[in-house]
Amino acid sequence: DITGTKVSGYRAPTYSITTKTLWALEVLEELGFDYDSSIFPIYHDNYGIPSAPRFPYRIESMKLVEFPISTVRVFGYNLPVSGGGYFRILPYFITNLGLGSINREGKPFIFYIHPWEFMPDIPRIPGLSTLSRFRTYTGLSRTLFKFRRLLKEFRFTTARDVLSDEGLI
Repeated sequence: DITGTKVSGYRAPTYSITTKTLWALEVLEELGFDYDSSIFPIYHDNYGIPSAPRFPYRIESMKLVEFPISTVRVFGYNLPVSGGGYFRILPYFITNLGLGSINREGKPFIFYIHPWEFMPDIPRIPGLSTLSRFRTYTGLSRTLFKFRRLLKEFRFTTARDVLSDEGLI
């Protein structure tokens, strides 16, 4: 409401649209969304549909378009390179190589970052497992530096503009 612009896209928390929750795509279409960006075409213990297409596509028998979280294909596997914890944890050169590879394929990538990931001094949550602490806090002190570099080295626009240019919405 504040921008006067229709919200046309959706991202499910923690990429929670998986093979078990594909019904949610029908709900999103019924609600009038043009695209979703909740499917992550990777193997992961909490989310992912590894067999999903890597690039934007129209969902079969629907008007809804999926703009999957970007991955790079290495040795037959989709590897995440496009933001969030992956951006914080992986060395910058891997992000740069991965996103550059996607661009060289002539394809758009989608990049995401959470506001809290720019805050190295966020409160530590007691009782987290070692894996959760690693996933949550690793790389926070370097996020802003890496993000500024990314903005200098790549061109960015909105998901809506990309999908419009691709003729999908």
